[in-house]
Amino acid sequence: MKRPGASEDLISEIANLISLDLLVIAAVDLETETFTSDFIEFLSDPRLMVLDSHGRPYAGSITAEVVKHGTGQIIGFDDRRLVSGQLPRAQVMFELGYKTMMAVPLVFERKITGTLILLSRREKEYTSEDMAVADRIGNLLAGALATFKIITERDRAISALSESDGRFRQIADSILGVFWLVDLDPHRLIYASPNAEKVWDAPLTEIYDDFSVIFKNIHPEDRLIIQQNSVGADQTGELDIEYRIIRRDGSVRWIHSRGFPIKGSDGHVYRMSGIAEDVTDRKLEMERITEAGRLLSVGELASGVAHEINNPLAAINLYSESLMGQALPDTVIKDLKVISEQSQRAATIVRNQLQCARKSSPEITTVNAREFIDRCVDLKIHDFRINNITASTNVLMDNPEILIDEQLMTQVIVNILSNAEQACRKSKGLGHISITVGEVDDSTRISIADDGPGIPARNLLKVFDPFFTTKEVGDGTGLGLSVSYGIIAQLGGKLWAESDGKSAATFHIEVPRMAVQQASALLEDVTDQTDEDDRLEGEPDSSISVLVVDDEPDLRHVLVRLLQRQRHTVEEAADGEEAWAKLQERSYDCILLDLRMAGMGGMGGQELFKRIISSDPGTAAKVIFVTGDLANSGTRSFLSSLTNRVLEKPVSIGDLEAAITLAARAGRN
Repeated sequence: MKRPGASEDLISEIANLISLDLLVIAAVDLETETFTSDFIEFLSDPRLMVLDSHGRPYAGSITAEVVKHGTGQIIGFDDRRLVSGQLPRAQVMFELGYKTMMAVPLVFERKITGTLILLSRREKEYTSEDMAVADRIGNLLAGALATFKIITERDRAISALSESDGRFRQIADSILGVFWLVDLDPHRLIYASPNAEKVWDAPLTEIYDDFSVIFKNIHPEDRLIIQQNSVGADQTGELDIEYRIIRRDGSVRWIHSRGFPIKGSDGHVYRMSGIAEDVTDRKLEMERITEAGRLLSVGELASGVAHEINNPLAAINLYSESLMGQALPDTVIKDLKVISEQSQRAATIVRNQLQCARKSSPEITTVNAREFIDRCVDLKIHDFRINNITASTNVLMDNPEILIDEQLMTQVIVNILSNAEQACRKSKGLGHISITVGEVDDSTRISIADDGPGIPARNLLKVFDPFFTTKEVGDGTGLGLSVSYGIIAQLGGKLWAESDGKSAATFHIEVPRMAVQQASALLEDVTDQTDEDDRLEGEPDSSISVLVVDDEPDLRHVLVRLLQRQRHTVEEAADGEEAWAKLQERSYDCILLDLRMAGMGGMGGQELFKRIISSDPGTAAKVIFVTGDLANSGTRSFLSSLTNRVLEKPVSIGDLEAAITLAARAGRN
């Protein structure tokens, strides 16, 4: 076996001085007691090359004896150390046919760095004279071996460093953020991964030339906190801060930077490493989740408030309608109309509030996307025309058929179109609105973009707050987008806005197709009361006996008065216990039952109905529920399994009369 480092010329010269068949130059590490490298040359072809020594312990070899005694060693085939088994590695060489072997230390700077080993197949053993010659040769080779070891270690270190640097760069280049390394005194960037340009929006060469260039992009409102944190970071090497940068295109991005100290041998922090990443999308998503939860709480609050408002609104509405049917002066009638209109306006606001919170059964139908959008635009075409606003539609779907609740989705689209129109008109008195319909994963996405002034970042999520508006007083209630948000949430979808804060805004509606299909299946269990009401013909039936059960005195009294005016026989009950007592005495053609009635006797509307249905299912079928709280989950759950008619407060006289007539007819059949 021949290894690089010992030339044949050198072997020939040594062979002229000392008889040998095999020459080995072995480098050693005294601390680990191992061979670090060896060079083997032979003059004749042996039967078997020497065992590979690199990295193995030198114990049991002639080298171990040289290191132990610090002097050269000669071993013959009958050496007692071989016979006793102290030198198994040397024994191998004799088993290969060698008769004698000799080794001398290679010393460099007073330290053994290796051994020169000679082996011969001749019967004559090496002598002390051979040892003296070998020592002189060893002194010449020691420096060369030391130089070789230095070069080898250097090359190995360079190779390891190159491999380590390659792995580091692969890791640094693959992370989404920026890996950075800076000296603290003087403040100088040592390394930044390639993503630095994308995250900090500055050329990497400029960042290396002057690290402070990244601070030029810092949002003015965040510069003070950056300065304060930088002072502490320079001392501790620790940093954890979020700040905004303004990119060259004007967009604002959030950056999260974390730094970690690097200490020298004296414990002093002299360098800092860290990661900076763009967390804008993550931050917006968390804000959307938080906002969704907040809007849900607002919706529940709106539901409770709306129920309380509905009772007095119902009384105001019915009283004003009742009075307008009487012979009163025109001025009084005119004032009553104002009262009625304002109560209806308040009722509309309440219904919008409830729409934010309720989960009603959607009426899902299949519609052509382009035709649907065109119908929505047609509803705004007059406003667009007089305000110099154009609109375009782009349907990016192979199959333009989509499943939606057309009525609710129309409300959402028109609300957003109105918002876009107002933005364009306010900005420059004209503009363009584009509507795009496409598919994203398993969802239908409708995007509505305008070229108005955009939405400031601080308002991107507030626009969905109930009653939040930037319009002038009288231009809107601030409920349009919050209602739209609630409608889309019903379908398991998402509604969000995007804008650079300076120009243009886009509202995205995304509804999962699977959720819509499941909602469509629910329609099979929904009773369509409106169609049945529309089939009513002729004058209202007379002589209908009605029991009005409501804990609101004013509402109960006006209901009694109106029904009596319609020639019905009417009795009233202020709570569940009183109503139950009356039902024991006689039967009624119709029972108007307030669901949320608490009752002084402790019996609410639901409990009363359960007692009625367990006692007489025929009487239970005559019950008409009256409620102002359809958004309440308990109310919806209770009504979901029933076929009884439901009137939502505030109710009109016409709807009330129609429901009573139907209930009476059904009870008589």
